[in-house]
Amino acid sequence: MVAVPAGEFFMGCNEAVNKDCGADEKPGLTVVLDAFAIDTYEVTVANYQKCVGVGKCTDPRTDDSCNWSRAGREQHPINCVDWEQAQAYCRWAGKRLPTEAEWEKAARGTDKRVYPF
Repeated sequence: MVAVPAGEFFMGCNEAVNKDCGADEKPGLTVVLDAFAIDTYEVTVANYQKCVGVGKCTDPRTDDSCNWSRAGREQHPINCVDWEQAQAYCRWAGKRLPTEAEWEKAARGTDKRVYPF
């Protein structure tokens, strides 16, 4: 996990630099958050399988685009899980899902760029 410091950041779409803002991203606003920690890497299929194996998580969907039950994808990120399944995994792992604001701050950074990387 990585620590994300407390402080403010710009959440939503910065119309000054991005003309493709969705209606649900406007207006952008400054948000203040307490410090939090977030996983550095996605949960893998193998990690999620451990939770299923002890009966705390349920099998995700297995559509063509899903990694579950696909040979050679054990180290790929788990996908095709719904919110309840993600919550169950977090409870089992002793963690929690980030809030929308926490996720955006961790993914975006603090300087209003769409893609800080």
